[in-house]
Amino acid sequence: MTDLVFDLYLLAAALGLVPVVAFAGLPVLSQSAFLAVGAIGAMQLERAGLPIGSAVLLSIVAGGVLGALTGWLVAAAPPPRVALATWGLAWLTAAVLVAAPDLSGGTQGLTRPAEDRVATPLFELTLTPTVHLVVAVIIIVAALVITERIRRGPVGRDAIAIREDREVAAELGVPITQRIVTLLALAAAFGAAGGAGFTLLIGIAAPADLSPLLALQLFAAVIVGGGAPIAGPLLAFAVIAGIPRAADLLSETGLSSGAANGVMTAAALVACLWLRPHVAARIRRKPPRHVPPGPGPERTSTNFAARHITDPLGILKGFDIELASGEIHALVGPNGSGKTTLLRVLSGDDERVVRTFQRPAPLAPLTPYEQVLLALGDDPMPILELTELADRAHATDLGPGEERLLQIARTVATGAPVLLLDEPAAGMTEGERETLLLVLLRLKDLGRTVLVVEHDLDLVRGIADRVTRLEAGRVRA
Repeated sequence: MTDLVFDLYLLAAALGLVPVVAFAGLPVLSQSAFLAVGAIGAMQLERAGLPIGSAVLLSIVAGGVLGALTGWLVAAAPPPRVALATWGLAWLTAAVLVAAPDLSGGTQGLTRPAEDRVATPLFELTLTPTVHLVVAVIIIVAALVITERIRRGPVGRDAIAIREDREVAAELGVPITQRIVTLLALAAAFGAAGGAGFTLLIGIAAPADLSPLLALQLFAAVIVGGGAPIAGPLLAFAVIAGIPRAADLLSETGLSSGAANGVMTAAALVACLWLRPHVAARIRRKPPRHVPPGPGPERTSTNFAARHITDPLGILKGFDIELASGEIHALVGPNGSGKTTLLRVLSGDDERVVRTFQRPAPLAPLTPYEQVLLALGDDPMPILELTELADRAHATDLGPGEERLLQIARTVATGAPVLLLDEPAAGMTEGERETLLLVLLRLKDLGRTVLVVEHDLDLVRGIADRVTRLEAGRVRA
C-alpha cells in the first residue's frame, strides 16, 4: 500500500499543476522544487521544535509563497522562457540540496519514524499507510474540486484567454500577472503538500527523491491528462505510477536505476506529443444553459485626444488626432500607411481605450457567451446585443464575419468609452455587414467614441462623421 499512497501524493502534486499548465498553457517545470519545500521544510521545522502538523502547514504555506514569487517573476515571459526559468528553479533547488547536507541530510536525507503518533487537540493519531491513504485522497479531491471551480469561473476563462492569445487577453482587461501568480501559488502549495505527505509516509526526505526528473514526470502526467475532469486524473496517475515501474524493468537490462529513470521520463515526454491531441479532442467545457438578461445600456460621454503621435519604429510621423464623444471617426489609407500602428499606439495602457485586431483572435475554446463574460470581468455592466450572435451564444464554429462581430462584442463589453476597430467588415457577408452598420450606429447613439480603420469606402460613407486619410505615417486629409 505504501507505493500506492506514495503515487497518490505525487498525483496530488500533479493535479495542482492542471490550472496553470492545461488552462493557462504555461510549461511549469519546477514542481520538484515545490515538493522539496514541503518535504525538507516539514522535516526541518519539526527539528526546530514545531509539532509535525504545524510544520507541514507552514511548509505548504512556504511552497505557496515561493510559487507566487515564481509566478510574479515569469508573468510577462513567453512560454519558452517560462519553461527555462522554472526548469532552472528545479535544478537550482536540487543543487542546493546536494551542496548543503546540513539542510537536506546529505545523500541519506532527513529521517523520522514513519508510523509516528501525532497529537491533535481532540485525539492522537498513528500515521499508518491507511491514514496516509485517506489524507492523500482528501488532498486529491480538494485539488479536483478547486480545479473544477476554476474551470467554470472567471479565473478559468482568464487562464484560457492567456493561453490562446495573451495580447487579446490583455486588451480585454484580463489581469494576467495576478492570474499567473495565483495559479502558480496554487500549484506550488499542492506540490508542497504532496512532498510533505510522502515524506511522512516513508519517513525520509532525500535529495534523490526530489530531482528535476520528477518535475518532468509530473509535467508529462498533466500534459497527457490535460484538463479532463475524470479521464485526466486517471491518465496522470497512469503516467506517475508507470514511469518508475517501467524504469525498474529497464534497469534489469544492465542500466543504472538513474539512467533507466531518465530514459523512461524522456519516453513519457515524447509520448505526450502523440497522446495530448487525442485527449484534448475529447475535452469540452460545458457552457451555461442560458444568457441572463441585463439592464439596458447607458449613454456615456468621452472625448479623446492624442498629440505628436509617434511609435518606436518611426512609422508615424508625429501628428495629432481628436475623437469626439459619440463620433464615428474613420481612418483610411493605403496598406502600410500606419493605420494599425496608430491603433496599437492609441490603445497602449489607457484603460479608456480598447481595440479589436486585424488578425483573427477567436479564443476558440471559449464560447461567444463565455468570451463576452471574459471581457465583462466582475462588473455586471450591460452587454450590447449583437443579433447575429444572439442565437449562437454557445457555438464554437463561428464564420469569419461572425468572429469579427464577436471581437466587437467583447470590446464593447469591457465598458471602455473609446473603441478602436481594425477592419471590422473584413470577411463579412452582406447580412453581417448590415448588422455591423446597425451596431456602429447604436454605439454612436450610446455616446461611445469609435475610431474605425476600414478599406470599404461604401461602409465608411454610411457610418463616418469624420474621415482621416493617412499616407506614409502622416495625415494627408
